[in-house]
Amino acid sequence: MTDRVTLFDIARAAGVSTATVSRVITGRGPVSEEMRRRVEAAAEALQVNVADRGRAGGRQTGTIALVLNHLDWPIIPDWLAAVHRALAGFGYNAIVTASEGGSAVRQHCTRLIVEGQVDGAIFYSPHGETYTAILEQLGIPDPQHHGRGSFCIDLRRRRGFYVLVDEDQVGRLAATHLVSAGARSIAMIAGPQDATVSTARQKAFLDAIAALGQPRGGILTEAANSWTFDGGYAAMGAVLARNDRIDGLFVASDNAAIGALRLLHERGVKVPGDMILVSVDNMLDGAYSIPSLTTIDIRVRDRAEIAVSELVHLMEEDRAEPKDVAVPVNIVVRESSRFLTRRG
Repeated sequence: MTDRVTLFDIARAAGVSTATVSRVITGRGPVSEEMRRRVEAAAEALQVNVADRGRAGGRQTGTIALVLNHLDWPIIPDWLAAVHRALAGFGYNAIVTASEGGSAVRQHCTRLIVEGQVDGAIFYSPHGETYTAILEQLGIPDPQHHGRGSFCIDLRRRRGFYVLVDEDQVGRLAATHLVSAGARSIAMIAGPQDATVSTARQKAFLDAIAALGQPRGGILTEAANSWTFDGGYAAMGAVLARNDRIDGLFVASDNAAIGALRLLHERGVKVPGDMILVSVDNMLDGAYSIPSLTTIDIRVRDRAEIAVSELVHLMEEDRAEPKDVAVPVNIVVRESSRFLTRRG
């Protein structure tokens, strides 16, 4: 194959997790004989030599830097926990460092990476420009997917790749679900407009709505000022002030959606019934809200595991240039979009 085959490709072909593929390739950790055969058969079909992939060679410090900003971003705790578990499985330690804050904090972050105190780095931020200066010092081309996923770097060879959320699929799933459920007066609560992921998600949703035959200009959009309960609450109030007959709502994060639900409850708007709602993230809180949230699962834990697995193998192998990995998403249907009753 001319394109580089990723662990995710092998795992999907074998019907197993990327962790299982990693254990087969590296020989680290238990794996059943049946799972081993499935992975080896899938790798052979994809023209991948498992033995070659298992040869190590890039470990120096045994440490990976996790570079974050916006530590209050709702998905960060789940992502961090999954990354730590995955790194431990490969025998790596993690240093968590923030790229936001004063100049001293940023200089420490830059020094940690540029001076080779770690073997690799994973940048995760809704703001891609956060790490532009660091990449310039490393001589790594500026990635084209600013802020749309985690950017993973092999620091010894100065090369990196993205593990991406398929935002176009997010938009299609949300738009299709709302329209097929009968929503006609649709609004969107987007995320903060200085975050790349927010603008990408908003564009994807509006494009999907247009593809379904509804004019983009007919969709009321309101940007929340944060990915929080408060942000969603305030944005929902602004939406209703502009149009109190909305019957379909797409919210760009679960936390903001829960805040919006609170405001709707206070205003006497029934969800579902008067309005149906779809959000994004599939956070645990959304399964226990009232109503529970229909949400697009962006597979936070899976993406963390894939980022670690691919980065470790990139660092420990001499192989072709890396490529980005786009992880598909899916919709989890719960109470917030179950039915719609026309208001008189």
